[in-house]
Amino acid sequence: NNLHKDTIRSMAALHKLGLHLPRTILYLDLSGTSMTAIHLYALARALRTRASEVSAESSANSHRLAATSGDAVPLRALNISHNRFHPSGDRTMQILLEALPALRHLDISFCNLDSAAVDHLCNGVADHRVLYSIDAGGNNMKEASEDLVRAMITRIRRCNDDGHCFLNLDGNHVTNAQIEALNAMVSDSGMHLSLKW
Repeated sequence: NNLHKDTIRSMAALHKLGLHLPRTILYLDLSGTSMTAIHLYALARALRTRASEVSAESSANSHRLAATSGDAVPLRALNISHNRFHPSGDRTMQILLEALPALRHLDISFCNLDSAAVDHLCNGVADHRVLYSIDAGGNNMKEASEDLVRAMITRIRRCNDDGHCFLNLDGNHVTNAQIEALNAMVSDSGMHLSLKW
């Protein structure tokens, strides 16, 4: 079930999408839709609001089984690549991941993300339970790529996850020495994480 590039051009449209995303939608493709960090924030806030409302509603109805925030937004894959976010230090990426607890694949490639944008992304990744794959290629993370690798290792270890995870950092201006160090870090961790450079 795909929802491909609906007319998502305004914050109001994104807010409405977040609040009313059909439960049948498992994959959302918003790549190359000229979204900015402000648009992404509107979507993230709406998704989080919806998750909170569903959780509160299930608590109020004692005859129903308690729902988790995952019941609110079952999205498994989100593609927001080829947009120029450059959020530099805001919490948008973290809020987005918090609002999508069932998310397994996130594509943030070619989004103009720099090292300042990675901190909150890493917090969201490390606390997530089922995020198996991140495509972060074509950004400008440089040395912050190491933080993202650490966050993925933390997520895998925290969840006691035996599944194989994948992280694409190709095109992030990482030196050969850094690549060797990060490959060694993954190897030493014993976690099932594949890196693409």
